[in-house]
Parts: sequence; structure tokens; C-alpha cells
Amino acid sequence: MRTGNQLSHPTRQQQFEDIKTRIHSKLVDKLDLSRVGDLKGDTLKREIRLVVEHLCDAEDTLLNRQERERIVEEVIDEVLGLGPLELILKDPTVSDIPVSYTHLTLPTTPYV
Repeated sequence: MRTGNQLSHPTRQQQFEDIKTRIHSKLVDKLDLSRVGDLKGDTLKREIRLVVEHLCDAEDTLLNRQERERIVEEVIDEVLGLGPLELILKDPTVSDIPVSYTHLTLPTTPYV
């Protein structure tokens, strides 16, 4: 990428995020939603893991083992879990997750 008179190269983190986004997008395209609905729990997670691992293998970039596993875990968390919150939820040292309501609009009528 060229900016002015300088060449700009994406950082390793940006490259990682780009690869993860491509793999996530390809996974969504490949998912057979009628079949996914029939799978439950660990079976569904195993099937998605296999597809994501295959997509990582097919990527035309060099991923080390740690980056590959991180992509697999993060994509699974995004598809089946709560995305980036999953890492926090898995941490046994975390007991509270504060939530800010500064941008939340609450209804003016109470729920019955």
C-alpha cells in the first residue's frame, strides 16, 4: 500500500486479522445451515474446527502453529460463542465482567 512517498506495510497483527476475516467469511459461505442445525455441542464444534483447519491449510500465507491455532479458536468463538468475550469467560481469574450502558437506549414502557 502506498501512502504519499512512503510504502506502508500491514503489521503482523493486521495480517493476522485479515487472514482470520477471510477464513471466517469462507466458513460462513461453506456452512450447510440445514446440516448445522442437526449437530449439537461438541460434534458441531468438531465439525467447524475441521472446516476452519482446512481453510487455514488452504490459505496462501505462512501461519505458524500458534497463529493457526489462535485463528481456529477465535473463529470458533465467533461462530459458536461470544467472540472476544470467550477468552475472558475461559479465564479462571476473572470473576466479573463490567458492562457499560452509556450507549444503550432502554424502552420507556416496562415489560410485562
